Amino acid sequence: MRSLHLVARTKAVIYSFSPEDVDWNGKTVHALTLNSQRQWVRRRMPLPHVVYNRLLVGRKREMNDAHSLFRKRLDEHRIPMFNRTYFNKQHIFQLLHRGKESEAIRHLPETLDKPSVDNLQQFFNRHPTVFLKPTGGFAGIGIYRMVSASEKDGTLHFHSGRHARFLRFPSRRAMIQFVRHKTNGFRRHVAQQGISLLRYRDCPLDFRVHANRGRDNRWHISGIGAKKAGKGSVTTHLRTGGSVYPPLILLKHFFKHQAQSVLKRLHTTSLALADAIARRSAHPVGELGFDIGIDERGHIWMFEANSKPGRSIFKHHALRSALLRCDQHIIEYCRYLAKQGKGG
Repeated sequence: MRSLHLVARTKAVIYSFSPEDVDWNGKTVHALTLNSQRQWVRRRMPLPHVVYNRLLVGRKREMNDAHSLFRKRLDEHRIPMFNRTYFNKQHIFQLLHRGKESEAIRHLPETLDKPSVDNLQQFFNRHPTVFLKPTGGFAGIGIYRMVSASEKDGTLHFHSGRHARFLRFPSRRAMIQFVRHKTNGFRRHVAQQGISLLRYRDCPLDFRVHANRGRDNRWHISGIGAKKAGKGSVTTHLRTGGSVYPPLILLKHFFKHQAQSVLKRLHTTSLALADAIARRSAHPVGELGFDIGIDERGHIWMFEANSKPGRSIFKHHALRSALLRCDQHIIEYCRYLAKQGKGG
């Protein structure tokens, strides 16, 4: 958050706090801010005009009574908060389908909201590769990749800690039963169609796209990074051996002189997805991180949309300007919300 404070210096008064730091009766906040020596200090501040929720406390804590009361108090004081909660994978896909967002839907893999042994058997008839994902997961933890071309075979890829594991099964049903046991009956999981992604050095690729709303309330792409999975890894996450690349370098490897055009499509598709999600959301959304894949035919797929996206990928030396753009857009969006007269 230090960089956000530094970007805001001449544009806004910014400070960091937790719900427990607010004195609602006194209408003050015991907050952290940077002093002129760029040191963190505690100061008594007035209630904010806008709250950017970057509190990474986990989904369970975010829904506890204290956090629910905090959101209620913000509403009572007419203080807007954007990115109020973590997203649920299942909910986002349902949101777009219910809203009949046709441009967004064409970029969504087929998904089973409530996997079972029987409906997964049928799902494999359409998709020989299936990913089972926790609805509230993060950093690729708890994802299973299941491959089955017939009833009599099954291969499973997953992670145990940071180590990739690979198991073979005598039948599809045996594999599904094993995963059912590992996930406590597929509790809080969704099954998603596997996509034949572009592969670089025999490892799959995907793209992290970071989108932000700015001063005009419109969406902007702050940064795009390409991620290559580690050998044998189920996902491209850095914690499991993934590598980061500037996107155009890898797109040129696959699409030659069409690479710039593909990058532009990735850009415009991400803006359309962000706009659709924000339009259908009940509360303001000002920042999104997309995990997006491109298949061998060049079609773009959205696997996940994150309301509290990590930024470690943009620490790559060729992508660092994205961090500055992200912070600038956040400050501009806060100023936009404040100018709408919605502040406390």
